[in-house]
Amino acid sequence: MISADNITYHSLKDLSPFLAQKRYSKVIVLCDSNTVEACLPYFNEQSQISMDHLIVIPAGERHKTLQTCSDVWQQLVDCGADRYTLLINLGGGVVGDLGGFCAATYMRGIDFIQVPTSLLAQVDASVGGKTGIDFNHYKNMVGVFAQSNAVYIDTAFLRTLPPAELRSGFVEMIKHALIADRAIWEDMQSWPTLSIDRLRTSIPQSVQIKHNIVVADPLESGLRKQLNFGHTVGHALERLILSRKQHIRHGEAVAFGIVVAIALSRLILNFSSVDARNIVDYIRPFCSQIPSNTDISSLIEIMRSDKKNKNQSIRFVLLKSIGEVCTDQEVDEQLIINCIEESIAQF
Repeated sequence: MISADNITYHSLKDLSPFLAQKRYSKVIVLCDSNTVEACLPYFNEQSQISMDHLIVIPAGERHKTLQTCSDVWQQLVDCGADRYTLLINLGGGVVGDLGGFCAATYMRGIDFIQVPTSLLAQVDASVGGKTGIDFNHYKNMVGVFAQSNAVYIDTAFLRTLPPAELRSGFVEMIKHALIADRAIWEDMQSWPTLSIDRLRTSIPQSVQIKHNIVVADPLESGLRKQLNFGHTVGHALERLILSRKQHIRHGEAVAFGIVVAIALSRLILNFSSVDARNIVDYIRPFCSQIPSNTDISSLIEIMRSDKKNKNQSIRFVLLKSIGEVCTDQEVDEQLIINCIEESIAQF
C-alpha cells in the first residue's frame, strides 16, 4: 500500500510523536561519513528522538555494495536489533537505497523511515519503494521493492550541499516535468537561479508527480517505466565511469542521457525540434563535460544489460511530446551510437 500520507515536508518535529505511537524496541539511525557530521546534529535537534544505536557507513556510490550491507547487518545483530526495531536512513540516495534494502531483508523485514538529505534523494530515491545496491558496477542490480513507513523531507538539509549536488538533484525534477507537465517545465525555464527557497515550494510538486506514477504502478510493470527517462544511457555512463575509478554525479549522467533520449525521440517519434533545442540548451549546464573519446562501444555493451531490456534488445523511454511518454521503445544500436556521438558533440 502506497499513500501520500507517509510523506511529510519540513516537520522532523513530527517524528517523535510518530515513534511514540509505534513503540519500537529499538531505534537505529544509519548515516554515512558525510551526513553524520553535516546532518545528524540538526536531525537530533529537530526530532528530539532517543536513538539506541548509530551505524555509519563510508560515503559514496562505490560503497553501495553487498559488503557494506554485510557490515550493516552485522551491526544490527551486534546491537540486538529484532523484528520490532526501526531503522532511520539519514542521508542521500546511497544511504536510502542501501539502508532500505538492509531493513527489507534483515529478519525478513523491519520497519524503516527515510530522511533524505540530498535534493536527489528528496525528489527521487526516497519515494517509491525501490531499494537496492550496485553489483559489479551494475547500478541497482540487486534489490527489492519495499515501502518505507514514512518519508521526512526537510529542505534545511539542502544547505549542507555544494552547488554541484543541487544541480545533480535538480535534473530529476527536470525529468519529472518533461514526462508529466509542460506547465511545470515552462515555469522552470523562468527561474533566474536554482535557489533553496524556490526548491522548497517546488519539491512537493515534483514528488507528487513521482508519487502519482508509483501509486498507479508500484512494481514497475508498465507506467512506472516512464521514470527511467534519460536513465538508459545515464546509468550506462555512470557504470562506465565508476568502473574506471572516476566520478560522475547521477544527475550529470542522467542529464546526458536525457540529451540522447531527446535526440532519439526527435528521430523516432517526431518530437518537436524546437522543444528539443530548448531542452538541450537548458540541460547542458547540468551535465559535466563528456569526453570526446568516450568509449561508446562499452556504453552499448553496458546498455544491453539494462534491467528494462527484453530479449537483449536495448529499450528506451522516449517522448512524443512534453508530457507524453512512450516506454519500451526498441532502438537500433547504430541509431543509438549516432545519437550518442551527436550528443557528445554538443558538450
